[in-house]
Amino acid sequence: MTTGLMGLRFIVAIIFAALPFVTQVSNSPRYLMALSWAIAVGATAAGDALWRRGWMGRASVIGAGIVVLFNTLWDWLTPMLWRACPPESF
Repeated sequence: MTTGLMGLRFIVAIIFAALPFVTQVSNSPRYLMALSWAIAVGATAAGDALWRRGWMGRASVIGAGIVVLFNTLWDWLTPMLWRACPPESF
């Protein structure tokens, strides 16, 4: 049930991701943010499967976590340090 629902939501996400190219209006990110639960559940399942594959899988999960952490810090700290406008999706 959850997998089917995630699949349907990803189809909706693809439609909303293509919508700005068709309508020339970029207000679809708010709809894409509604899919964050599906991304989190899918990433958790993939991370769990990789973690069980040995030290290389654990290294890749830790590496991906470091990349996500670095990008998050960069997106939040850059506007504060340089007094620039933050990336605003809405």
